Amino acid sequence: MKYLLAQARRLDIDPAEAEKFKHVLGRLRTFFAHNLDPTTTRDRETRDTCYGWFKDACGSRVPGDGQWEQCLEVLLGSALRCLMTAIEIARAIEQHPDSKSMSNLWKDRLSRTDVVVDYLGSLQRAAGDLGCEGLNLHQVRDRYGKRWADALSLLPASADIEEVTTRHMEQTLIAETGRLLPITAADAMERLVLRPGESVEVALRLAQVLYSLHPALDRGTLLDTLAINWEQLQAQ
Repeated sequence: MKYLLAQARRLDIDPAEAEKFKHVLGRLRTFFAHNLDPTTTRDRETRDTCYGWFKDACGSRVPGDGQWEQCLEVLLGSALRCLMTAIEIARAIEQHPDSKSMSNLWKDRLSRTDVVVDYLGSLQRAAGDLGCEGLNLHQVRDRYGKRWADALSLLPASADIEEVTTRHMEQTLIAETGRLLPITAADAMERLVLRPGESVEVALRLAQVLYSLHPALDRGTLLDTLAINWEQLQAQ
């Protein structure tokens, strides 16, 4: 759908309504599936977007029991129009003088998404290789799926999609299972005499490895161990 809507204006088709529906649908899904934190800007924007859509759909920002059916009717109507726009774009691509290259690009984009790539299967294999236990892999896939798809969409056609996908899965699982460090970036900068920047990120990654190997380290001891290992790395 993202690819189709991106081609719309090239084909003299206005995708504005479909793009708006796609955005609102994503915000509605977040609104109902997650606990929003009103202290964060993104969650406030999600809430306000949904309240505005409810108001337009049924006349109330907070629908009552008798208004949800009306909201559903509006949602289904918008979904149908979005689908018809997608079909119109697909047919226009079929008739376009450059239809072959546009279709090949579409197929290439699809090959990077979970429509084709088995994200859950890749996650399960990566979790087995890393010895990760106790993670809800379905939730991990749902949280990171769009990010993976965006990253994979930027790869050249010659890239090994399976290998790159596996790397993304492994990095995600490592991040998900990483323990919270007892030190901060400010602590690392002060102890190692670093300026803000890439070196601080590298130092914290090293600290994460050390903490994973020695989880009993407290803040002071971890900083001492980090300083020793950092000095050794710099000397190489």
